[in-house]
Amino acid sequence: MSWTDERLDRKTPCILNIVMLAALNRRHEWERHFTAGYRNGISKDEVQAIIHHVAVYAGVPVGVECMRIARKVFAEIDQKK
Repeated sequence: MSWTDERLDRKTPCILNIVMLAALNRRHEWERHFTAGYRNGISKDEVQAIIHHVAVYAGVPVGVECMRIARKVFAEIDQKK
């Protein structure tokens, strides 16, 4: 139901998922949901803002790990282009 809820655009549930998974320190799930979110239209600028928010509220180590994973995913996607 959450993915078909017409009150949210396609990108918003992706953002919510990556924030919640980061706060819960679920790195493997975070990478998958982050990749899907990036493909669903979350921009690199939005990713940086999201990770900054995660670092402030969930802790700097979590934010640093999320940024490391994001850079890895960006590099993989850029290589496929």
